[in-house]
Amino acid sequence: METNVNVQANDEVEIDLKEIMFLLLDRLIVILLVGVLAAGLAFLGTKFLITPKYQSTTSIYIMNQNDESKVNASDYTTSNFMTKDYEELITCLPVLEQVIADLDLDFSVGELANMITIENKQDTRILYITVTDIDPARARQIADAVRATSAVKIKDIMKIEDVNTVSSANLSSSPVSPNVFKNMIIGAALGIIIAIAVIVIMHITDDTIKSPDEIEKYLGISTLATIPVMSEAEYDGKGSGSGHSKSEQSKQTTRPASASAKPSQAAKPPSARPVPSKQTQSRPVSGSRSVKR
Repeated sequence: METNVNVQANDEVEIDLKEIMFLLLDRLIVILLVGVLAAGLAFLGTKFLITPKYQSTTSIYIMNQNDESKVNASDYTTSNFMTKDYEELITCLPVLEQVIADLDLDFSVGELANMITIENKQDTRILYITVTDIDPARARQIADAVRATSAVKIKDIMKIEDVNTVSSANLSSSPVSPNVFKNMIIGAALGIIIAIAVIVIMHITDDTIKSPDEIEKYLGISTLATIPVMSEAEYDGKGSGSGHSKSEQSKQTTRPASASAKPSQAAKPPSARPVPSKQTQSRPVSGSRSVKR
């Protein structure tokens, strides 16, 4: 299966997908090694360059009850609809400013707000307050302070009878981010993709001729002869060991047949002039007789 991509008006790049598949299989070990190397770099970067973060979560239960002795269906419905209001009050400006002042935090209100997330499970009146920080002990202090301060604010603003604490903030012993295994998988995948892209691009942009078949395939002309590539040492060794005839064979050239060449000239073999050896060379002495030396 082949795909042709037009580059210019008269030029087109031919991409043989089957050839690329075999090329990738041939370079499979290199691709896997690049993936392993990228995974190792991701592991080192995650361990030593990214600061781990911890989470601490506390929860509260809010009930809109006017009469302590009676709880009716309207109280539950009202509480469910007003959960969004409670979430906004927990992270409102007065609450966050009070928390910063009580704990003497070196954070702005915006930075503290970004550290806090509020979650409400569906069909419940329980709110979960989660604080994310690089210090697990400080994360627990902030979560408890936000819960206590927001409870007072909710009762004052919403006229709620009480905000009950379901669970106090926990002290986390393991970081929630970064995820080392996840980053290693991502790093390995990116390394493999980059390696494949580099190999394919180098193959596509490589316009050198590597065999006589490629001359006929890409240029549409046939070859007359093929030259073996020899180093100077190999050439000297073959020349001294095999005589003049083998040294001439090493001087063959690979060249395409000219389109304007005549068939008789293209098919005519090069003329060879025999060189007599010194041992068989004859010299005339007199008349028609010759004496061998």
